[in-house]
Amino acid sequence: VEDLPVERKYPFKSGVNIMFGCNNFCSYCIVPYVRGRERSREPKDIIREIDCMQELGYPILLGTSRKSVIGLTLDLPSDEREEGTLATTVYGMLHGCSFVRVHDVKANHRAITMIEAILQRSKNHG
Repeated sequence: VEDLPVERKYPFKSGVNIMFGCNNFCSYCIVPYVRGRERSREPKDIIREIDCMQELGYPILLGTSRKSVIGLTLDLPSDEREEGTLATTVYGMLHGCSFVRVHDVKANHRAITMIEAILQRSKNHG
């Protein structure tokens, strides 16, 4: 899965795969049969690809979800994963993400506002 060549077809949009495949064998879907079982990419490779996209001038949209990655990391049911979403949102914003797409808008907005205030205060009193 790693070290595949990255082809950017459009100068204004692109994407970074976080995982490949699927473990849900829905009766109408061929993905698990064609792409295989779900497997995650190495975080360092994902971050390296995002850094490369930023260098090329792509705006970064972080689409954090409560599904597999946060669930596997925290080992919690989906309704108890808000902290994982907040952590990934804050991390993304600190590392140059331009936009975020999340389920818990209010909580994430508050987390981003708090981080921005901390950064501003530390810059003013640095």
